[in-house]
Amino acid sequence: MIQQAQGMQDPGMAVGWKAICEALGGVSRSTATRWARDFGLPIHRPAGAPVLLLRDRDAWVRSGRGPRLCINRIKRGVRVRKGR
Repeated sequence: MIQQAQGMQDPGMAVGWKAICEALGGVSRSTATRWARDFGLPIHRPAGAPVLLLRDRDAWVRSGRGPRLCINRIKRGVRVRKGR
């Protein structure tokens, strides 16, 4: 499933940092990479491009391992405002 072509992506996953950031409520790439590094956000890299399975994101949120602000925003579906 993860190794599908770019144009044939499964709707249950976000491929590439731009899509991952959107799946996390519109956070910046640096924030998403920090959450992966420091809080265990489950990013996969099967062929170089980062992939976030949305079921893994949801499990990560339910586990409470992420920063509280992140968890609350994802649960409520709140997008981060750009340009703060």
